[in-house]
Amino acid sequence: MRAFPYTYRKSWLLDECNHKYTYNDMFKFPTTTWRVATVDEEDWIEADAGTDAEKHLQFLCDATKAHPPLCEMDYAEERFNLQLDAIRRRAEQLGTIIYSSIAVYGAIVEAGKDVIEDEPRKFIVMMSDDEFKELIKTNFPQWEQNDD
Repeated sequence: MRAFPYTYRKSWLLDECNHKYTYNDMFKFPTTTWRVATVDEEDWIEADAGTDAEKHLQFLCDATKAHPPLCEMDYAEERFNLQLDAIRRRAEQLGTIIYSSIAVYGAIVEAGKDVIEDEPRKFIVMMSDDEFKELIKTNFPQWEQNDD
């Protein structure tokens, strides 16, 4: 049985997190009964038929149907870091000074906006350039650059 495909820097964050969790979790079983198999440039967790490793791999597959991230904490932490990266990237592109991407994230959420995964492992701020600049100016006037 094969499950949890992953391609470095090309997989969605959820798929990557589930692959990593499963990989680490499979070490409960002898490595002679499971492996990482590369097929068409994707790494799959593969378990031999009829083994406890296969039963556990099937259990994890079923678990993702009820609760997609197998490890909510790892997924949330990585997602948050990528969201902060997107905020810093957006500010840099606009020439906007920010001192705390965490504070900006809070302001974005309070404004009813979000930072989403638009492409695998690439998050974007769901605001126009003008909205983003105005959000910074309104919520963090102390960060405004003075040319005096």
